[in-house]
Formats: sequence, C-alpha cells, structure tokens
Amino acid sequence: MQLSYMGNVYTRQTSADAKPVVQLTYRRTSDDTRRAEASAAAETLTYRGVAYQR
Repeated sequence: MQLSYMGNVYTRQTSADAKPVVQLTYRRTSDDTRRAEASAAAETLTYRGVAYQR
C-alpha cells in the first residue's frame, strides 16, 4: 500500500494489526470523588467582597 503526503509517496512496511475492541466504563463514585477533591483543592480568593476561584 502506498501513501502520499504533501506530494511525497511512502510505502507502508508493516501491516496494521487488528486490536480487540475495549469497552469503556463510567465509574461514578471514583469520578465524583476526584471532582470533589479537585474543587476542594481550588483556591478561593476574595476581592472587594466578591469570591473568585483560581
């Protein structure tokens, strides 16, 4: 198989291997825990009575 990119022709030396499909999962508890840790670590600043997060 030949590939061309910006006028140059390249020959593929190896074939693409078929990989098994991986099913992604959503783990609510670990995602929520990490989100809570990140928000707790966020620094809260106050300027003239208005709170900001950095």
